Amino acid sequence: MPLLESIHGTMRGGKDFHCRSHADLYKPAVRRGILAICKEFLASSRITATELLHFPAHQQRFVNAGMLYQEVVQRTAVHQIEGSDTPVQTRMRELYGIVDAAMAASVAALARVPATTGDRQGLIDYLRALGGVDGAEQDFTAQAAIAAYLANLTTWPDKLTAAVELARHTAGTPGLAHIDRLIGEIIRIGATTGALFPGVSSLGGLIDATVDWLGGTLKADPGTPAAGLAEIERGAAMPETRAAFATLLCTALARPSPIASGAPAEELAAHTHLLGRLRRIKADFGGSSTLEALAKRFDRLLAPEAINVLLKPHANPTAQLRWLVELHGRLIGLRNQKTIAGHIDQMASNSRHIDSLLREPTPLLVKLRVLAQLHAVIGKAGFSPPMQDRLAQPVEQAHAALVGQSKLMERIDQSPDMASRAVKLIELCSSDILIPDANMAAARQRLNRYLKDASFLRSYLGDDDATAKAEKLAALKRKLSTIGMGGESLQV
Repeated sequence: MPLLESIHGTMRGGKDFHCRSHADLYKPAVRRGILAICKEFLASSRITATELLHFPAHQQRFVNAGMLYQEVVQRTAVHQIEGSDTPVQTRMRELYGIVDAAMAASVAALARVPATTGDRQGLIDYLRALGGVDGAEQDFTAQAAIAAYLANLTTWPDKLTAAVELARHTAGTPGLAHIDRLIGEIIRIGATTGALFPGVSSLGGLIDATVDWLGGTLKADPGTPAAGLAEIERGAAMPETRAAFATLLCTALARPSPIASGAPAEELAAHTHLLGRLRRIKADFGGSSTLEALAKRFDRLLAPEAINVLLKPHANPTAQLRWLVELHGRLIGLRNQKTIAGHIDQMASNSRHIDSLLREPTPLLVKLRVLAQLHAVIGKAGFSPPMQDRLAQPVEQAHAALVGQSKLMERIDQSPDMASRAVKLIELCSSDILIPDANMAAARQRLNRYLKDASFLRSYLGDDDATAKAEKLAALKRKLSTIGMGGESLQV
């Protein structure tokens, strides 16, 4: 991301970012801003925002970067004085003064760092023992100790591994908050994906692994950093690490590469599967940014020419409409639903799908099943009530007409006794042929008449002994319960 765009995004709502003294540099919002603005410098120098803020040698290297340092200060000043009368040069001088004060504070804090924190166990012991009344100074010194410890680690994998170990040994203590912040910065810089998930080389694999981590379902070698962090987080809150994984997911989704084979149908299936996973674990990782990144990917997948390709494998208009309706249901929560709703509305407006189905030389029962299944998916697809009614009504009408043509109920009435009639009607109601709240209601009323007939129990139970009769009656009540009828009044 160009520096100007990065700063502009970070400065939006710039009150949180506006520093009046060097102490403001350590506020969470400002730290995130520094991470965004200085990301390229941090990535190339292989240091985190914590190290830049708390280790004098890294600060001096940044100040000595010349044009980069001047550009960061100037761009920051320009955005911070928007809407005010403050001259840019005045704000730049203020920022230079804040940086000088921060560098002096870092030197002083480093002098307070106990010598024992130079090795891992000494730092762990120090972080685990944090506490006391002087929280601000102690926290500052703790971060200086962490920055000094990391100074000798010059690769991202080494820093990530060290940070995970520190988190493991400080879990359940105040020290974990400092390590959590550090790990979040390492992940956000984005140079450690390979170290987090060894063996993951594709974009689809990275997205899957990140969602697994966020959803608590990561299956990886216990020795990998991501698996170690997942284990630690199960027992201790790590909000910065979790937020960094959410950012990683959003960033991955923003990349244009395919996440499956690249074929339209497989790409769409992979994306709807991903959306379904996020919905099942009730996740809104990264909030609207993640959803918008996913929606932009669907924009490409659901362009008009892509829709035409995706519809071709579906043999007839009814199958195509059902596919579109099911897709609409999978896109709940994304603005892309409107795109699919437009295709559905256009296809359904002339009832071509109904006319095509009725003309097909297929058995009536097959047509009834197709219409009932289409009606079911319409009810689950998240349409507005008016559109759901507009789609469902012609399906219900065509279905009712076919039920009349098939004379299903009349043929059942021709069975020799009430027991056989009731059994056939129960089977019909249990099938996927009838539409609930339409002809299903009429079928239940007819069944209720059969059950109340004085001859029903006699013909249904026959001459079996009392135990067998009780078992048959219990089985009947279970079947009735599956179609929404209790049968409580039935007694041996």
